[in-house]
Amino acid sequence: MGGALTMVLQKPNLILRSGTAGSSTSTERSSCKKGGKHSINPALKLLNTAISNFDHRPKFGKNLEGFSVVNIQASIDKRSTKTEETINVLKYNTPHFRAIAEVVLPPLAEGEDWDIGWIQACTNMKFINTYGSVGYTSWEFREVETGQYKMISDSDGKLYPWYGSSRDQLAHVKGPSSDQQTIKVSMHDNFCPQVTWVVPSKNMETAPALTHVKRDQKFYTWLVAKDLKNGQFHVLKTIKWRANLEIHVNPTKKLGERAFLYRESMTRESLIQNENKDIPRNVKQPETHANAAQVLVWRPFSGKPKIVIAPDIKSKMKKDNLEVDHSYSDCYPYSDVEPMEINNERSL
Repeated sequence: MGGALTMVLQKPNLILRSGTAGSSTSTERSSCKKGGKHSINPALKLLNTAISNFDHRPKFGKNLEGFSVVNIQASIDKRSTKTEETINVLKYNTPHFRAIAEVVLPPLAEGEDWDIGWIQACTNMKFINTYGSVGYTSWEFREVETGQYKMISDSDGKLYPWYGSSRDQLAHVKGPSSDQQTIKVSMHDNFCPQVTWVVPSKNMETAPALTHVKRDQKFYTWLVAKDLKNGQFHVLKTIKWRANLEIHVNPTKKLGERAFLYRESMTRESLIQNENKDIPRNVKQPETHANAAQVLVWRPFSGKPKIVIAPDIKSKMKKDNLEVDHSYSDCYPYSDVEPMEINNERSL
């Protein structure tokens, strides 16, 4: 994974078919004596501790006996967010979050049927585009804002609840098989939105007015095994990551010189969690997902807020007395802007 700062957990040659944790490393003792007793060499003690920490195989229950995560990596590309200015919109492209894992499955009996892949959820989103002293737009998950859910599924909507459905993202393994199998799955995510220069409200000037972009999102990503016989989800490993950036904009400057990346803070360490986090029911069996549930709200500094882009699907969200602006198509006529495109590299 060139160009990326990567957190790697790997402990080869310690795969136990029974799934029980173990180690072939014995503790050596030095010939030095202290207080009449043998003392453990500090360097070897540190090495044994490191090996123990690298043994990241979860203690699975009986249903996952013989399953083992032998390698998992999580990283965010070591590059800055890139901006691009077009006549109608500001575009930016963030570094990719990437995850890859290898899972060993034991021999499977007739009728055993498993999916191995990724599930992702967003716990909070602050995505605010400010237009000077006039107001700002805010992309929001109303279900999270109102407390209905603690997080919302980030599935692409094609194959619930999985994040991605291609062969490299989701593996299907079916018995019978007489030997162990090693399954490799990977995923990646980033943001490449397009933000209009002008105030997205009718009866406003069409001159560029965008002055600031703020985006801060947090995610949980789970490596998951699903038993298709009973529908049970089993968390193999949990990853937590965050994307946080600010872009300053001077709308009075000529095109190509307006925007610059002011601040960026991407989680690049401790992505892989020591303890697994349970997947909420609404993420495993989602009524909605992030790309369809997100709402664009116009919040003027003077006047009533309005929903500019409503959810793509029917939702149980509370409207909070927000008025839907049905004339949005009249003030947002740009054919190259697709704010609700549903895919993994989403345009917002």
